[in-house]
Amino acid sequence: MRRAAGGWFLIGLMWVLAAMGLAGVGDQAATFRHRAKLEFEATQGRYLANTNSLVAAWGFGRAAYDWADFAANKAERESVASQGVAACRQAVSLDPASGPAHYYLALNLGQLARVYLLKGLGIVSEMEKVFLTARKLDPLFDYAGSDRALGLLYHQAPGWPISLGSQAKASRHLNEAVRLRPDYPGNRLALAEFLWETRQARRFAQEWERIQELIPRVQEEFDGPEWELSWVEWNRRVARLHPHAESLRNRPPRYGNDR
Repeated sequence: MRRAAGGWFLIGLMWVLAAMGLAGVGDQAATFRHRAKLEFEATQGRYLANTNSLVAAWGFGRAAYDWADFAANKAERESVASQGVAACRQAVSLDPASGPAHYYLALNLGQLARVYLLKGLGIVSEMEKVFLTARKLDPLFDYAGSDRALGLLYHQAPGWPISLGSQAKASRHLNEAVRLRPDYPGNRLALAEFLWETRQARRFAQEWERIQELIPRVQEEFDGPEWELSWVEWNRRVARLHPHAESLRNRPPRYGNDR
């Protein structure tokens, strides 16, 4: 099952998933859950048959991240994510220069942080370092996924002294994701949500217009069963942003930070 890991989002952290979780999947959840389980089992088999395969290792890590999102409880999520972390650490040991191995390691660490809640704050600094490494190694992987993930992480995580949240860093990484892959809906939506939530109404309105032009244009590019879950999420996020855009249509922005 193909899913834009950094788009959903991403990282499994409780802060991020509060905004981008499974709540909007609705009646389709059972179908997506079944697909994720089948992919997890298939990639697990390939990895266990050849634990020295780099692609099999990080491929299993990707499937573990997806499956952990559908876990029935914390114990199941912890078990699945732990397997994903172990496989991705193996992938990193096989090839320290693998961007995908680092990327999916960070995502599975996010699932563990989601399980451990406050204890999971200690995992966040490792996630940041691993995402930064993934970004350095392969900035375009998963449609600029590392920049998208870092932007969401910095935006949603608590700030100092509790954690590493930083709106300046969030802005930098979300804008970089859009610069690198401007036609990927997850990047545009993440930036638009950030702009609205940080009260940058004028820039939000501009980004909203770009999203309205983009969505119909990329329907064919991101087509097929592997993209169905992503479109459920993207359409839900568009619907959530729509009332905000309409509220600005006939009046000038009045936010103090608007620019």
